[in-house]
Amino acid sequence: MAAGEALTLGRQRKPRLVFWIVGVIVVALIGMALFSVAAYFIADDEDMPVVLTRDDNGSTYHMDLNEEIVVALDSNATTGYSWAIDKLDESVVASLGSTYITPNNGAVGQGGTEEWSFKGLKSGTTILTLKYWRPWEGDASVAERFEITIEVHD
Repeated sequence: MAAGEALTLGRQRKPRLVFWIVGVIVVALIGMALFSVAAYFIADDEDMPVVLTRDDNGSTYHMDLNEEIVVALDSNATTGYSWAIDKLDESVVASLGSTYITPNNGAVGQGGTEEWSFKGLKSGTTILTLKYWRPWEGDASVAERFEITIEVHD
């Protein structure tokens, strides 16, 4: 083999090796990226509380200790009506408060959603009743009720 042939053969192997190494690195990076994205979505699903809506009215919900749930109900703060807790054994399930979410379009007078958050404190059963009312007008103003039985388990 002549010196020129050996030089040519060496040059041909180096690019193949470089392409092979770069290919392995690219595949590894893509794999890590896909794994990270999957882990993010799996972790997010586990951390997200269950959201109960008007469709769950009258049902029973089984929850674990320390689990958080959200009750999301239509509301229109511009009418003076709001949701309030009417009945709840807070030794079993604690209220974490509520948030009013306005619509994205910002139209004046348009209703939004009121979200109430709750957390299971100890094993037991309680009935959660929310009332949609004008507090200053008293119980005569109750326009709607939402009721659900919550069973908390270890």
